[in-house]
Amino acid sequence: MGEAFDPVTRPAHYELPGGGEAKDVMRQALGHEGACAYWLGCSLKYLLRYRGKGGQEDLAKAAQCVAYLAEEEYGDE
Repeated sequence: MGEAFDPVTRPAHYELPGGGEAKDVMRQALGHEGACAYWLGCSLKYLLRYRGKGGQEDLAKAAQCVAYLAEEEYGDE
């Protein structure tokens, strides 16, 4: 059985039919630099809106985006 969905680390709406995640397809389409820019932009979006919209969940989403950025930039270092 697959992993449980979580609104921060594994949102159901980003799961692709047949498995896989949208972030992996996005990485293939945008390449390294594009993926880094995407994760940076997403993290800023969540940080800028957390007080007016998503609160603690948006801070957690920002942290997840930064983690994806670090993974993209530095891998498993």
